[in-house]
Amino acid sequence: MRLIHAPVISLAAGQWFTDTTNAYRAYSREYLTHPQLKPLRDVFMGYELLAYLSIRATQLGLRACEVPVTRAYPATGAINSFYPCVNSQQVIHARQNTEGAAALFESMGYAIDPQNGYYTDAGGRRLEASLLVYTGSTYKKYAANLIREQLAAQGVQITLQETDNFETYTQLIAAGEFDLYIGEVKLYNNMDMTPFFAGTLCPGMAVSEALTAAYDAFRANKGAAGAFEAAFAAEMPFVPLLWRSGTVVAARSVSGVTSSLSNLFFSLSALA
Repeated sequence: MRLIHAPVISLAAGQWFTDTTNAYRAYSREYLTHPQLKPLRDVFMGYELLAYLSIRATQLGLRACEVPVTRAYPATGAINSFYPCVNSQQVIHARQNTEGAAALFESMGYAIDPQNGYYTDAGGRRLEASLLVYTGSTYKKYAANLIREQLAAQGVQITLQETDNFETYTQLIAAGEFDLYIGEVKLYNNMDMTPFFAGTLCPGMAVSEALTAAYDAFRANKGAAGAFEAAFAAEMPFVPLLWRSGTVVAARSVSGVTSSLSNLFFSLSALA
């Protein structure tokens, strides 16, 4: 991409583009309805339209720019589903199972209160929990509100415990002052999850010997991925929400922008 695709597209457009294969794009109405664009022609049957739209904007005198993006997709297991060893091996649903949730709550002795729409126990106590979230991250704040809304729709009341001070956030977690909290962990390409199962990464998380043994077996043999995913889903010591990755975009005139295995933004601070 960097040696062929981006240079060719940039040369034709008369403007340097860093990532010419990224599909997260926005086009103005002015551009799409321009009389010299005509994107709905039979000649465009597939991927060539994407390249054409990248090139034609600047040729028509319109402004084009790049912005940093983040990709995120639902987690359906303990291991990133992009890894072949877990394909078709994961059992966590990407979509909510409302019927299963209702059956679970009822089996625990809860019933829906028709007056407020929330589950309550035999003593009238509402099914509720607090969710600790660091609001200095817009992603985590959005995720927390989405979780609250979705669980409320299923009869569970979630109260957000918000703080924009990361030190306070980590102190509350370390002290165990939470019911639930939203965290984020950076994993290497080898998806080493040992810190999870060693109990050093997530305070308050309990992992059984059976789950640890299943993980060790998976580490020794990728063929045991299915058994590990099944063991993880049965216990669910933490709830995997999504996998996220980022992209750094820089002008061609900027030099010295490099990344490391563990830090996408490595060396950027030195350029300030």
